[in-house]
Amino acid sequence: MAAIPDYVSGATEHWGIITYRETSIFYNPTKSSETNKQRVCSVVAHELAHQWFGNLVTLKWWDDLWLNEGFASYIETKGVDHVETGWDMGSQFVTDSLQSVFDLDSKLSSHAIVQSVTTPDQITAMFDSISYDKGSSVLRMLEGFVGTPVFQAGINSFLKRFAYQNAVTAQLWEELTKAWQASGVQDGDVGEIMSTTTYVQLLPIHNYYLYTTITITVSSPADSPHGYRWHVPVSLVTSQAPDNASLTWLYKTNDSVSIPLPAGATWFKLNFEQQGYYRVNYDLDTWASMRQLCIDKSVGPADRSSLVDDALALADAALLPYASALDLCTALNNETHLVPWKTATNRSLYLLKQLTNPGSQSVSGWQDEGDHLQQLLRVEIVYLACVAGLESCLQESARLLQLYAQFENYPLPLSTKRQVLRQGMVEGGTEEVWNAVWQRCSATQDATEKDNCLYGLANSQDVATLSNFITMAQDPNLVRTQDFLHVLEYISYNPAGTDLVWDWVRANWDWLVARYTLNDRYLGQLIPNISQYFATQQKLDEMEEFFAANPEAGAGEQYRQQALETVQTNIRWVAANAQQIDDWLTAHAPKPAAL
Repeated sequence: MAAIPDYVSGATEHWGIITYRETSIFYNPTKSSETNKQRVCSVVAHELAHQWFGNLVTLKWWDDLWLNEGFASYIETKGVDHVETGWDMGSQFVTDSLQSVFDLDSKLSSHAIVQSVTTPDQITAMFDSISYDKGSSVLRMLEGFVGTPVFQAGINSFLKRFAYQNAVTAQLWEELTKAWQASGVQDGDVGEIMSTTTYVQLLPIHNYYLYTTITITVSSPADSPHGYRWHVPVSLVTSQAPDNASLTWLYKTNDSVSIPLPAGATWFKLNFEQQGYYRVNYDLDTWASMRQLCIDKSVGPADRSSLVDDALALADAALLPYASALDLCTALNNETHLVPWKTATNRSLYLLKQLTNPGSQSVSGWQDEGDHLQQLLRVEIVYLACVAGLESCLQESARLLQLYAQFENYPLPLSTKRQVLRQGMVEGGTEEVWNAVWQRCSATQDATEKDNCLYGLANSQDVATLSNFITMAQDPNLVRTQDFLHVLEYISYNPAGTDLVWDWVRANWDWLVARYTLNDRYLGQLIPNISQYFATQQKLDEMEEFFAANPEAGAGEQYRQQALETVQTNIRWVAANAQQIDDWLTAHAPKPAAL
């Protein structure tokens, strides 16, 4: 395993040598955070998994890229979980892979897991979240419904049959079908079931109604050329068996399925641990009851996370009143596990204002205390509090940043160092402090420390400083080529720098293309990354004008479509939901103390 200082990829699984960016392989227990530690573990596990999925058995053509990347992404979770049993990697998969791809796959500009590709640009574009995250998520769903012994037997047979050969997706399904049928559990065809997930884009939404039984229907676009029908494994947990899910099939030929509710059950939840690749929408009374389910922790962290994720996503899509989703989210005041909080962070920044007292006293403060998950949770809490504008958080981050800038060896807490460097710039980012951090960034040979500093420098609230930062970062002697696009993205996430980056990218597009080429997928992803929070018609018009003036997109063609669809969705979202959220916040705002 070898680190390469300026490397185009995060890591690559060549047989005989695995090559990495420095941030993906170097870990120093005296300098690196728990986040860095988990990142290194995951990347190493991912590349080692490729020795089987990609090297021992190689995809026949790039339309089956997910056979490499989906498998490696799923197996990496199992590998890390085997070594670090206390990290709850199974629950973390929900936030880091499954939920992260749901938003992309809800767009019409998404694509199927298996998709015909013919050109180098199309091949490069396949290295996206669909191949990695959706691919791994549907494998997790498959293991959930066939069972782990069957899954392992089928994969083992597939690897032996095609060792030192090329394979296609259908041949994987053949081996899994044999294993499933041999188990006697069900005489099913894995290929038939999984074809609706691998060859069809988008994800289904289950609508549930409760009478004496649970009745479930599936929602899909009526104008789809494929009908967008799915075979869906519907799992159900109840108070009678909270850790043992029952399974019922909703086949694509059926419009609904009914599931008897066990006698005496006081609560239930569909889609156990969010293993199924779908969302669930309940009636309003049931959504209201789910809040208490989360408060009482009657279901595990992955299930609590999935309730928050589904509720906010359905509210975004105007399929659930925002008041219901936000009411559910108030259960986070009692939450102490990383995963539901990470969902809240990932879902939407507008959620922050109602979290007046985020987190538990067990993770208060900035210091490196607690186990691995508690330290990761502390990062989420600090981020939420500072971005929400909590003055005590901003002041403490500014104080720590100023000490870091003043004293060369000042020991920032490892777990929250990245947030100190970022959030401290809001109130403590004076010219003197910024320059001191820049000098520290330029001098260090530690790639992780350098990236943390770049992330922090990008949060200056002075536009002139940010503009000068972009100019300096163009020099590869100061900022590596692999990191410059990160600098642009880090600045764009800063409200003071969003327009600056957008204007700079449009004015300097030819320079970017000359440096990276249109075949570079990271350049292709730049536009959707810096425009993801645009929500006005003016910005949409500017994007369309820019794309018309620069029609050659290379590997970024699909990313452009996704970017446009995201901004169109944002515009509709503001019109549909801004007033609802304002009304809810007004109703739930703390009342002023009586004089």
